[in-house]
Amino acid sequence: MKRFFTFFFFVAIAVAVSAQDNNNLYGDHFFSLEKNKKFTFECYDAAGALEAYYSYKIVDLEGDLSNGTVEYDYRFLDKNHKALFGDGDDYLKMVITLNEEGTSSTMSEIGKATKIQDLIFLGDVTSIPVEGLEVGRSVPNGLIHVKIKNIGAKFIISERKVIAFEDVTTRAGKFKAVKLNEKQTTKVLISSKDYYFTSWYVAGIGAVKQQVFDKKGNLIRSQELIKIE
Repeated sequence: MKRFFTFFFFVAIAVAVSAQDNNNLYGDHFFSLEKNKKFTFECYDAAGALEAYYSYKIVDLEGDLSNGTVEYDYRFLDKNHKALFGDGDDYLKMVITLNEEGTSSTMSEIGKATKIQDLIFLGDVTSIPVEGLEVGRSVPNGLIHVKIKNIGAKFIISERKVIAFEDVTTRAGKFKAVKLNEKQTTKVLISSKDYYFTSWYVAGIGAVKQQVFDKKGNLIRSQELIKIE
């Protein structure tokens, strides 16, 4: 079961990144539909030590936001820039579907996904509104349905509150961001686990930085955007 929780950590990547104009705080969305635009991230442990890199880009899309499918190409490298899955293999495919039933994510390679330990972003950018955001104001809950072969799961993103509007700087540049505190409950079969995190969201990119904490507020891991190509 622990391995499946790790896998479902990963599935959230596809909905925790992207959008349109990097420095437009009130862009149309907090996610991107631009094909072949590549975003690269670094992943760190609790002590701030580099653990891995990953990048993603959209390689295919059909339909629109009310009824569409987006295919993502992910690449993972270890801290020494070697393919994370061994034998030169760094590739992982993710398909996201948006329709009236909500957001869903599908993937077919559990073996690879279970190797992603304490990496990548949590959350759901598709449910963050681009208007009406104010400091101290709550943000609507998010829900993501996940399917991998015969295994299903749900991400419930709750307790979301705008903490600040602030400039955030990463190696990819300086951005105007909305800072949110959030909680994600991952439900797999009869098991459930909670994660607490702070995210910096930018219209045109999505989450450019994120810190994940335990219930006591101790930092567990973090990630940030380092390059846009």
